[in-house]
Amino acid sequence: MMIFFVQRHMFIARTCNLLLQKYNQRRYSIIRPRNPEQPILRFFSPEFDDFSLHDDFDFRFRFRKHHFLRLIVALRLADHHDDGGVTFHTFRVGMEGHYHYYPADTCLMVLLRRLAFPNRFGDLVKEFGLNSVRLCEIFHGMLEYIFISFAWHLSFPDLWQDHFTVFANAMSALGSPYDNLIGIIDGNFLEIRRPGGKGNHFRNNLHQQEDFYSGKEKRHGLKFLAMALPNGMLCIHGPAQGRRHDARLLADSKWIDMMWNYERVYGSRMCFFGDAAFPRNAYSQVMRKGRMSSEERSFNSLMSRIRIHVENAFAGRNNVFNFLSFPHHVKLGGRNSMRIYHVANFLLNCRATFYGNRFSHESGIDPPSLEEFLSM
Repeated sequence: MMIFFVQRHMFIARTCNLLLQKYNQRRYSIIRPRNPEQPILRFFSPEFDDFSLHDDFDFRFRFRKHHFLRLIVALRLADHHDDGGVTFHTFRVGMEGHYHYYPADTCLMVLLRRLAFPNRFGDLVKEFGLNSVRLCEIFHGMLEYIFISFAWHLSFPDLWQDHFTVFANAMSALGSPYDNLIGIIDGNFLEIRRPGGKGNHFRNNLHQQEDFYSGKEKRHGLKFLAMALPNGMLCIHGPAQGRRHDARLLADSKWIDMMWNYERVYGSRMCFFGDAAFPRNAYSQVMRKGRMSSEERSFNSLMSRIRIHVENAFAGRNNVFNFLSFPHHVKLGGRNSMRIYHVANFLLNCRATFYGNRFSHESGIDPPSLEEFLSM
């Protein structure tokens, strides 16, 4: 009797799996792109040496050409030869049974072009020679690859523990009254499309709207916690629901536990600085609030000039990767909507390894090289 039930369940499972495969094949086969494919444009091929796109390559893709080549090699998407040449890998995108293979340089440029400005995939057809369906697959495939392989584990501040002493000296040189300050923290609100709204269907819509609505911002969004370091790097934690307070984000991030472990291992106490929304303790120093004396007002004025660097980092990310400035592109029910922020922040840190930023220039600490950053 038991054998009969086992065989019956195995038959039902095989039948359901077969029906699901046929459904996916039929669903994929009825997709008709609105724009035809054209020959793929290879921006690094010999026939495009004089192509006009090279003149504004950094404007379109946020990296200069020679830095882009270093980036794609460091991301393990190409091989660098001793003679200076580069061989690009092929990148696989698509669903099981319907994989497509494209040059890795084209795939990375699709991701950068999409993040640089909120283009529709149909607007990029003539630029890349691929229809909108293929461009969508490439964008999300490359986004998932970078997030899983690099962006997630390179966003933690404990990677820089060996540099905390150098950071503290640099912050003191900037005028900080603390001799153990290593970075500036702040919460960042990313506006999203309203859950349950047009194009953003999500289960439990009313519940999700309450959780992601910020009474302070009067909008729906996601919250992230960021720490700006004097070497130009930006570490983040999140996402969290938009209604979460900055103090709750700090508690969930375990960054205070990280500082306590650093003190236990290295024997010196370090701290970070934030606005008055954060709790004040041995590892977290904040701005003064309430009725203040003249000394406290002078203290706030001094630290505001230092704390502005984390605000500049947020503004710089939105300027470089303008995709995040348009909330209707970020949907809770969308694919990889929670990962776009992490990948954009990772690419911004990669960009800082080449060009630095205002914080690194004023602190006098050079950012690490791209290869050092990715090998951490």
